[in-house]
Parts: sequence; structure tokens; C-alpha cells
Amino acid sequence: MTRLRLRPAGRILWPAARLIAVSVAGLLLIGSGFGTDTGAALVVMGFSPDRASLLTGLLMEFLLVAGGTLALADPRSAVLAAVGVFVAFYSGTFFAETENAMHGSTAGASFDPVGWGLTVLTLAATVSVVGVSVALLAGAARRRIAAAISDLRAIGRGDRAPDRFRGPVVVATALAAIFVAAPILGDMLNYEPDVHMRADAKPGTGLTGSSPDATVPPVTSGLSEDIFNHGGVVGSAGNNVTSILSAARPWLAWKPSGAGTVEAFSMPAPWVGLPSNTQISVYLPPGYATTAAHYPVVYEVPHAMASWITSANLPSQMDALIDSGAIPAEIVVFVWERGGPYPDSECANSIDGREWFETWLVTTVVPTIDARYRTIASPAARSVMGFSQGGYCAPMLTLRHPDVFSTAIAFSGYFQAGVRSSETPNAWRPYGGNQSAENQVSPLLRVLDFSNHRGASLFFELSADTHEAFFGPQVRAFTAALQGSGIPFVVFPTHLGHAWAAVRAQIAVVLETLAQRQSALGVFSR
Repeated sequence: MTRLRLRPAGRILWPAARLIAVSVAGLLLIGSGFGTDTGAALVVMGFSPDRASLLTGLLMEFLLVAGGTLALADPRSAVLAAVGVFVAFYSGTFFAETENAMHGSTAGASFDPVGWGLTVLTLAATVSVVGVSVALLAGAARRRIAAAISDLRAIGRGDRAPDRFRGPVVVATALAAIFVAAPILGDMLNYEPDVHMRADAKPGTGLTGSSPDATVPPVTSGLSEDIFNHGGVVGSAGNNVTSILSAARPWLAWKPSGAGTVEAFSMPAPWVGLPSNTQISVYLPPGYATTAAHYPVVYEVPHAMASWITSANLPSQMDALIDSGAIPAEIVVFVWERGGPYPDSECANSIDGREWFETWLVTTVVPTIDARYRTIASPAARSVMGFSQGGYCAPMLTLRHPDVFSTAIAFSGYFQAGVRSSETPNAWRPYGGNQSAENQVSPLLRVLDFSNHRGASLFFELSADTHEAFFGPQVRAFTAALQGSGIPFVVFPTHLGHAWAAVRAQIAVVLETLAQRQSALGVFSR
């Protein structure tokens, strides 16, 4: 049989074409939303966004090397292209981690260039080992598949099938290489990818093992224990909660049915650097396209909509609640912090001027939503909602901007700006450890700005495991402050801890209570 011989140009063009094919597949994988959805799923499982980004990048490399080797029989091109895709996907997170390590250090945590170098070497070694190992496995699998096809053809011709079951050493070696992980990589996944970039820094809370120096800030309150042992909704002692809610459902007169829709658009990002744009996702309720009605708006910060889809099934829950008439049709706007200079933005205007999330949300995002959609453009019809870090953002933004928002919904939040604990290792970074800057925005202190009369127009819905070691004392202190200022609130106790499971379990009753509050304020008669 004559073997096809490529000319020198062909020897260059064919590998280049394979390299381009795998690279394009990787870019399509990123563009499809695979990275966002996978990252959101990992966050729900307990990984931080940065750890989720690292694991998602390695998973994409795995898929591209395996697919490229099996489909194109060119492991070198597949590995090279997959490494490039990993770098493109993860570089933003890595640069942000490096920037934080270099410029966000206080309290003995200084940038460690040696640790940074070891982190880079570990990433390079890990990406190389994953690429080569997967290529070996995929190559062996391709040969086995080809041999099996040859055997089937031989059997079809009536020939004796040859012995093809060899090469276990190659496969075993490749499998062993995949599971060989350096201690530094283990720390990067267990704690944070930048754990070795900063000298003398506490590792924080790991997914496994004990947390070193996991102290709880001395936050206490004078509230009676009985108020937190109640199994249902608890109201402020200074305000009969039933007097600030209404069982009337005026929205039933225009109750829609069907499923809502989701839109997304880009806006200039509220930070210096890349990416310069960020995406806003908007849930529009059933019936929005076929009516002229105006709607209340819930602003969710600072997690992506994908997190709420995978962890709380929010759009489907919204559809069911709206279709049943339990809540009015309303718009939900998801405002994401991803891509900014800080691992956790705290929805803040950072002290170094690199990010202005708070001002941007209030002066740019809200007016943009009011202009693009049919909203009820009044504070009584606007709410802010969030989980964990978002549970800090919601009350902070509401107390700082009562002329924009009237209700804060905090799932398992904390209420001290810049609080340092193993649960909130990055909360201080936007404020640079500046106590004065933290005091200006801290919800526990901002409550003191409101008299009984001025605070009556606000409303706080707090979901919390009141016996959880860190978040329990936080919610106790904050409800005591609300109670002292006469600001109405409700608490939804849970025994599910600091977890998305609590959000899933309570989102319906929380949204129903919000509707009852807005009904009492006359939102739906405007």
C-alpha cells in the first residue's frame, strides 16, 4: 500500500489545523457558559469562586485533551491547545489573586514572592501532568478502540481475533500520574489558590481538616433566647409584625400564568481593569410581554444568576409562586461581582478607588433597570436580596440608601463591615483594614442613624441558623440593633446552617412575606 507523504508545508499545516480546531473547541466551551455553570455548581458544593475557577479550568483541559486525542490522533496539539484554553480561562482569577496578595496585605500578611513562584510552578506542573496523563489515557483508549474495530472486522471475515489485551502498564502509569498531587496544589484547592502567595497569612477555612485559629468575633446581643427558639417567623418586639404586613392580595386581579423569561445585557463594570464590562441578568415574570403592567423589583447581589438557578432553582420557584398567586409578578435583577479586583467585593466602594460597586448599583444599575423595563420606580417596590456575602450587602445597601431600597433580604448574612473570621477571610480587603471606612458602612452602626419614625419605612427579612458559631451571634447583634431603633424585621430560623439548602427551604415564605409587606405599603395600588 502506498503511504501518503506530506510535503514540508503539509507537515506544518496539518498540526496547525489540529491545534486551531482544539483551540476553537475550547473557546466554544467557554462561550457556551460551561465554565459559569460548572463554577456555580462547585460553589454550591462548598468551593469558593476562585477554587471553583481553578477546578473548572482543569476540567476543561481534561475534556479538550481527551476529545482532541480521541478525535484527531494528535495528543501534542490537543495538550498545547488545552493548556492555552486553561490559561485564557483561569488567568483572570490568577491575576486578581496576585493583585490582592501584593496590595491587600495588613496584619502581618505580606506578599511572599517565593510562595508566588511556587504557586506558578505548581500550576504549570499540574496543568502539564493533567495534559500528558489524559493524552496517554486517551491515546491508549484510541488504540484499544481501533484494535477492537479491527478485531470485529477480522471476526466478520472469519479470521481468528488477535490478542489485543496488552499495555496495562501504560494505563496504570497514566492513572497514577493523574492522582499525584503536590502538597501546594492540595492547599490551593482546600483553602484558596493564593494561599502560598502571602507570608504569615492564616489559611482560613478549608474544605477538609480543622481551621487554624478559627475564632469568632465577640458579637453579642441582649435578646432573649426564647425569641430564637421559636419555630416560625419572629417579629421585632417594638413592632407587632402583623401590623406591618397585609394578607390582602391585590395582585390577584392581574395574576398571570405560564413561565417567566430571562434576559441578559452588558454594562460597563464598576472597577478598574479587565474585564471592563459585566453582565446583568434579569428574570421577567410570566405575562410581562403581553401586559402593560409595572412590577416591583428584587435586586440580587453579588452572585451570578447561575448560582441561584443551580442552588435554589429560583426562576422555577418564582414561576410557581406567581402562577399560584402566592406572590405578585415581579422582576428579579442579578448583579454579579465577578471580574473585579477583590475576591469578595462586599458591594463596596473600595478605599483604594479600584472598585465602586455601591455607587454603581445605586446610581447606574437601578436607573438603567427602571429605563429598560416597566418597574414600579419607588423605594417601597425595591428590595435587595443576597446570601452569605450578599446577606451583608443587602442590609448595608438598604441602610445606606433608604431613598432607593426599602427592604433587605439577608440569607445567612453578617452585619459588621470588614469583620475578620475564618468564615469571612476577604471581607476586610475592600476597606483596607481602615476602621473609619468600615464604620461608615457597617449595618450594625448604620442602624443607629434611624429613629423609630424614620426607620418605620424599612423592613428586614433575616434567614439564619441562630445557633451557628459565627453567623448566629451576628444575627443576634443585628436584630438587637433593629429592635432598639424600632425598625421592623422578621427572622426565619433554620437548622440547616450556612448553606444554600436554607435558601431553597425558605425562599418561598421569604418572598411571600415581602409581598405582604409591599401590600401593606400600598405598592400595588400605585
